[in-house]
Amino acid sequence: MTTAVGRLPQADRAARKGARRVFRPRRLWPALVAAILLTAVGAVVAIEVISTLAGHPTKLFPYEKITNWLTETSWNAVAAVAIAAGLIVLGLFFLLEGVVPGHTSLVRLRSDDPDLVLGVTRKGLRTAVADAAHSVDLVSDVRRVKVHGKRVTLAISSPVRSGDLKETVAAAVRSRLDELGALEGGTVTVRHKGA
Repeated sequence: MTTAVGRLPQADRAARKGARRVFRPRRLWPALVAAILLTAVGAVVAIEVISTLAGHPTKLFPYEKITNWLTETSWNAVAAVAIAAGLIVLGLFFLLEGVVPGHTSLVRLRSDDPDLVLGVTRKGLRTAVADAAHSVDLVSDVRRVKVHGKRVTLAISSPVRSGDLKETVAAAVRSRLDELGALEGGTVTVRHKGA
Protein backbone atom coordinates (compact mmCIF):
# COMPACT_ATOMS: atom_id res chain seq x y z
CA MET A 1 0.00 0.00 0.00
CA THR A 2 1.44 3.35 -0.96
CA THR A 3 1.09 6.57 0.94
CA ALA A 4 0.42 9.82 -0.89
CA VAL A 5 3.08 12.40 -0.19
CA GLY A 6 1.62 15.65 1.08
CA ARG A 7 -1.76 14.11 1.89
CA LEU A 8 -3.97 16.45 3.85
CA PRO A 9 -4.54 15.52 7.51
CA GLN A 10 -8.21 16.43 7.07
CA ALA A 11 -8.60 13.66 4.46
CA ASP A 12 -7.00 11.22 6.91
CA ARG A 13 -9.44 12.29 9.64
CA ALA A 14 -12.35 11.90 7.23
CA ALA A 15 -11.16 8.40 6.30
CA ARG A 16 -10.88 7.37 9.97
CA LYS A 17 -14.31 8.84 10.75
CA GLY A 18 -15.86 6.98 7.82
CA ALA A 19 -14.23 3.73 8.88
CA ARG A 20 -15.52 4.11 12.45
CA ARG A 21 -19.03 4.72 11.15
CA VAL A 22 -18.99 1.77 8.74
CA PHE A 23 -17.39 -0.68 11.17
CA ARG A 24 -19.60 0.27 14.10
CA PRO A 25 -21.37 -2.96 15.00
CA ARG A 26 -25.11 -3.12 14.92
CA ARG A 27 -26.82 -3.80 18.23
CA LEU A 28 -29.17 -6.47 16.93
CA TRP A 29 -30.21 -8.25 20.14
CA PRO A 30 -31.12 -5.21 22.26
CA ALA A 31 -32.99 -3.72 19.30
CA LEU A 32 -34.81 -7.01 18.74
CA VAL A 33 -35.82 -7.29 22.41
CA ALA A 34 -37.04 -3.68 22.48
CA ALA A 35 -39.01 -4.18 19.26
CA ILE A 36 -40.65 -7.37 20.54
CA LEU A 37 -41.56 -5.76 23.87
CA LEU A 38 -43.03 -2.66 22.25
CA THR A 39 -44.92 -4.72 19.67
CA ALA A 40 -46.36 -7.03 22.34
CA VAL A 41 -47.47 -4.16 24.59
CA GLY A 42 -48.92 -2.27 21.63
CA ALA A 43 -50.82 -5.34 20.41
CA VAL A 44 -52.30 -6.04 23.86
CA VAL A 45 -53.34 -2.40 24.30
CA ALA A 46 -54.90 -2.33 20.81
CA ILE A 47 -56.80 -5.58 21.42
CA GLU A 48 -58.09 -4.35 24.77
CA VAL A 49 -59.12 -0.92 23.47
CA ILE A 50 -60.84 -2.25 20.34
CA SER A 51 -62.63 -5.05 22.21
CA THR A 52 -63.78 -2.64 24.94
CA LEU A 53 -65.07 -0.16 22.35
CA ALA A 54 -66.92 -3.03 20.65
CA GLY A 55 -68.61 -3.85 23.96
CA HIS A 56 -66.88 -7.20 24.57
CA PRO A 57 -63.64 -6.61 26.54
CA THR A 58 -61.21 -9.52 26.24
CA LYS A 59 -59.66 -8.91 29.67
CA LEU A 60 -56.33 -10.53 28.85
CA PHE A 61 -55.08 -9.21 32.17
CA PRO A 62 -56.93 -8.85 35.48
CA TYR A 63 -57.40 -5.11 35.08
CA GLU A 64 -59.72 -4.80 38.07
CA LYS A 65 -57.03 -6.17 40.40
CA ILE A 66 -54.37 -3.96 38.81
CA THR A 67 -56.63 -0.89 38.98
CA ASN A 68 -57.50 -1.59 42.62
CA TRP A 69 -53.85 -2.05 43.51
CA LEU A 70 -52.91 1.19 41.75
CA THR A 71 -55.65 3.20 43.48
CA GLU A 72 -54.76 1.78 46.90
CA THR A 73 -50.98 2.15 46.55
CA SER A 74 -49.29 5.48 47.21
CA TRP A 75 -46.45 6.81 45.09
CA ASN A 76 -44.08 6.37 48.05
CA ALA A 77 -44.81 2.65 48.46
CA VAL A 78 -41.82 0.35 48.07
CA ALA A 79 -43.49 -1.66 45.28
CA ALA A 80 -44.33 1.47 43.25
CA VAL A 81 -40.82 2.86 43.63
CA ALA A 82 -39.30 -0.53 42.72
CA ILE A 83 -41.41 -0.82 39.57
CA ALA A 84 -40.56 2.76 38.54
CA ALA A 85 -36.86 2.15 39.20
CA GLY A 86 -36.96 -1.06 37.13
CA LEU A 87 -38.58 0.75 34.21
CA ILE A 88 -36.03 3.57 34.45
CA VAL A 89 -33.13 1.10 34.47
CA LEU A 90 -34.61 -0.76 31.49
CA GLY A 91 -35.06 2.49 29.59
CA LEU A 92 -31.50 3.63 30.37
CA PHE A 93 -30.17 0.25 29.28
CA PHE A 94 -31.86 0.53 25.88
CA LEU A 95 -30.78 4.16 25.56
CA LEU A 96 -27.13 3.33 26.29
CA GLU A 97 -27.21 0.35 23.93
CA GLY A 98 -28.30 2.69 21.15
CA VAL A 99 -25.82 5.47 21.93
CA VAL A 100 -22.61 3.73 23.07
CA PRO A 101 -20.74 2.06 20.21
CA GLY A 102 -20.00 -1.62 20.55
CA HIS A 103 -16.90 -3.57 19.66
CA THR A 104 -16.40 -4.76 16.13
CA SER A 105 -14.81 -8.04 15.19
CA LEU A 106 -12.92 -6.37 12.35
CA VAL A 107 -9.61 -4.55 12.51
CA ARG A 108 -9.66 -1.33 10.49
CA LEU A 109 -7.04 -0.94 7.81
CA ARG A 110 -5.56 2.37 6.74
CA SER A 111 -6.52 3.69 3.34
CA ASP A 112 -5.42 6.81 1.51
CA ASP A 113 -8.89 7.25 0.00
CA PRO A 114 -11.47 8.65 2.47
CA ASP A 115 -14.25 6.92 0.51
CA LEU A 116 -12.61 3.49 0.75
CA VAL A 117 -13.08 1.56 3.99
CA LEU A 118 -11.13 -1.64 4.58
CA GLY A 119 -11.14 -4.19 7.37
CA VAL A 120 -9.80 -7.63 8.17
CA THR A 121 -10.95 -10.20 10.71
CA ARG A 122 -8.73 -10.85 13.70
CA LYS A 123 -8.21 -14.40 12.46
CA GLY A 124 -7.09 -13.07 9.08
CA LEU A 125 -4.70 -10.65 10.77
CA ARG A 126 -3.28 -13.47 12.93
CA THR A 127 -2.75 -15.53 9.76
CA ALA A 128 -0.95 -12.63 8.05
CA VAL A 129 1.27 -12.16 11.13
CA ALA A 130 2.05 -15.90 11.26
CA ASP A 131 2.93 -15.90 7.53
CA ALA A 132 5.26 -12.95 8.04
CA ALA A 133 7.00 -14.73 10.92
CA HIS A 134 7.28 -17.96 8.88
CA SER A 135 8.98 -16.02 6.09
CA VAL A 136 12.00 -15.37 8.34
CA ASP A 137 14.84 -17.88 7.95
CA LEU A 138 15.39 -20.27 10.89
CA VAL A 139 11.79 -19.95 12.14
CA SER A 140 10.49 -23.51 12.16
CA ASP A 141 7.04 -22.85 13.61
CA VAL A 142 4.76 -20.10 14.84
CA ARG A 143 2.91 -21.61 17.78
CA ARG A 144 0.60 -18.86 18.88
CA VAL A 145 -0.39 -15.40 17.66
CA LYS A 146 -2.50 -13.06 19.78
CA VAL A 147 -3.90 -9.73 18.63
CA HIS A 148 -5.26 -7.62 21.46
CA GLY A 149 -5.95 -3.96 20.85
CA LYS A 150 -2.81 -2.61 19.20
CA ARG A 151 -0.59 -5.33 20.64
CA VAL A 152 0.58 -8.38 18.73
CA THR A 153 2.22 -11.21 20.65
CA LEU A 154 3.58 -14.32 18.96
CA ALA A 155 5.51 -17.37 20.04
CA ILE A 156 7.98 -18.85 17.58
CA SER A 157 10.08 -21.97 17.67
CA SER A 158 13.51 -22.21 16.13
CA PRO A 159 16.55 -24.46 16.50
CA VAL A 160 18.65 -21.33 16.95
CA ARG A 161 18.30 -19.16 20.06
CA SER A 162 19.23 -15.60 19.24
CA GLY A 163 18.06 -12.14 20.25
CA ASP A 164 18.61 -11.05 16.67
CA LEU A 165 16.11 -13.67 15.49
CA LYS A 166 13.39 -12.22 17.68
CA GLU A 167 14.14 -8.71 16.38
CA THR A 168 14.16 -9.96 12.78
CA VAL A 169 10.77 -11.65 13.26
CA ALA A 170 9.37 -8.52 14.95
CA ALA A 171 10.62 -6.38 12.05
CA ALA A 172 9.04 -8.76 9.49
CA VAL A 173 5.73 -8.64 11.37
CA ARG A 174 5.85 -4.83 11.64
CA SER A 175 6.59 -4.63 7.92
CA ARG A 176 3.56 -6.84 7.11
CA LEU A 177 1.33 -4.76 9.42
CA ASP A 178 2.57 -1.58 7.70
CA GLU A 179 1.82 -3.10 4.27
CA LEU A 180 -1.71 -3.88 5.42
CA GLY A 181 -2.13 -0.54 7.19
CA ALA A 182 -3.15 -2.27 10.40
CA LEU A 183 -2.50 -1.42 14.04
CA GLU A 184 -0.60 1.81 13.46
CA GLY A 185 1.59 2.59 16.44
CA GLY A 186 1.11 -0.92 17.82
CA THR A 187 3.67 -3.08 19.57
CA VAL A 188 4.99 -6.48 18.50
CA THR A 189 6.31 -8.90 21.10
CA VAL A 190 8.08 -12.12 20.05
CA ARG A 191 8.65 -14.99 22.45
CA HIS A 192 11.05 -17.79 21.58
CA LYS A 193 10.09 -21.35 22.46
CA GLY A 194 12.82 -23.87 21.69
CA ALA A 195 12.52 -26.19 18.70
